[in-house]
Amino acid sequence: LLSLAESDLPAPVEDLDLVLPDELALDLVDSPGLDENFEWDLTTTAGRPELVVDNSPTPTAVPALRVVVLAASLGGPAAVKRFLQVLPPGLPAVFVLAQHIDPGFLPVLARALETASPYQVVMVDGSHTLEAGQLILVPVASRLNFAAGRLITTSPAHWTPPYAPCINDVMADVARVYGPEALAIVFSGMGDDCALGTRAMTEHGAETWAQDGESCANSSMPDSARATGLVTYTGTPEELAGHCVSLLGTTSAATAVNH
Repeated sequence: LLSLAESDLPAPVEDLDLVLPDELALDLVDSPGLDENFEWDLTTTAGRPELVVDNSPTPTAVPALRVVVLAASLGGPAAVKRFLQVLPPGLPAVFVLAQHIDPGFLPVLARALETASPYQVVMVDGSHTLEAGQLILVPVASRLNFAAGRLITTSPAHWTPPYAPCINDVMADVARVYGPEALAIVFSGMGDDCALGTRAMTEHGAETWAQDGESCANSSMPDSARATGLVTYTGTPEELAGHCVSLLGTTSAATAVNH
């Protein structure tokens, strides 16, 4: 498990206001990177959007742990930030973020997400046990493997090209191991690295949701998921968060499950 010590991170960014330069909006196949609209104001909570709670019927029983894949590419970091900021702590879920990104900026993303959300950000190196309240960042240079009993490990095996990490691989692996307790949410991104994963989720009894096109910086990826005809819910990042809360149950129910 990698710590997020200062020595592991690039040079400090003044006031933790991360505004990544335009040149980081790189081609996702040749050299994946963060997009130029990825801006984080970590010094204030003013102006944060309110949680949009979905009033759809909730399951009669709250599962012990949900494994939720967050799939993102170009424009994804800002959308994932909006989603995480309005989620309450204590949900019976672990989030697994598969983001197309240059490996050198993964620690920057980890630092920003940990500051902007109530979830513990984990960068796995070796083995790790999934726990509720964690946000797992999928590595770029090594493959993340999922096993029964919530154990995850890294290996030198390659992701399916041309993407690294390959979101299709992550979604298919999570669906295969966790079945109906898995969930995938596809956020803004370019390309179709999620279409095969959406089919795999459905085949194993799990749902896939997608960000609506109007709120995306680039809607190609969520559109490709919807084109399969298998996406069961579409909404803004805030609406997706509200629907997630409705599915997972209240924070009090989550606390009961985790103890």
